[in-house]
Amino acid sequence: MPGPSDARWASTGRRRRRAGERAIGGVLFLFSAVSILTTIGIVVVLVEEAVGFFLEVSPWEFLTGTRWAPL
Repeated sequence: MPGPSDARWASTGRRRRRAGERAIGGVLFLFSAVSILTTIGIVVVLVEEAVGFFLEVSPWEFLTGTRWAPL
């Protein structure tokens, strides 16, 4: 038959489990935030480079040109 001390240990176990789940949730949130920020950074750099390139070369010339001339 379970006694009062069993209930206390069960409660402590639940608290630990909840704290562990919160910690894991926090770590997963941190990793997802880093992943999203990295993706945004990559897109920003690509857009900046593309804008700089297309200021020098027209999109029409880029798509229809027959001469390859790296910048």
